[in-house]
Amino acid sequence: MSARFMGTTVLAVLGGTVLEKKVLMEAVPALYQDSNVLPGISRAFGFVPLILTGFSFWILTFGFKVGKARKECREKAEKDGEKDLDQYSLPNLYASGSSTSVHAKQFNATQRAHQHVLESISQVYFAALFSAVCYPITTALFTLLWAYARTVWSNSYAKHGAESRYNHPMSMHIWSGLIALLMLSFLSAANFIFGTLY
Repeated sequence: MSARFMGTTVLAVLGGTVLEKKVLMEAVPALYQDSNVLPGISRAFGFVPLILTGFSFWILTFGFKVGKARKECREKAEKDGEKDLDQYSLPNLYASGSSTSVHAKQFNATQRAHQHVLESISQVYFAALFSAVCYPITTALFTLLWAYARTVWSNSYAKHGAESRYNHPMSMHIWSGLIALLMLSFLSAANFIFGTLY
């Protein structure tokens, strides 16, 4: 990851938080009124759980895609005369013959695309929910960026393999979205510890 990419992400986070606190709060004060559900938490906070819930539904459907790929790749492998069909069966997470079997390679790409999401999802969800307390709109925008980039990245990986996971221009934003949410989480923690920063 380049210094330019990191610098752009840092500037976007700082710019977003300043714009939210200095402009958006005054321009649309209704978004920042206390919610009826959680006193002390703004109504705008609700955008983040909404995005995360939508993304969770996408993860569920992508998991179904893994199950479908498992079945289809096994059937194609059997049709092509492969001997080790058990490699496609549960509880195997990945098919072991990916170096020799095109079907195993395809299944493993689909499985890896799904697994990769699960490796960072708890960080994203925690950082997004925590950050949304102080910066709900900025957090919602970066969460949406991350979620969209994640779906593009995963679909490219599952369909075309590892070599093409970054072919879409939005794919790299799985990292800028994650880094932005972690930065927002640090800024929110600083707000809790030291009081409102700006």
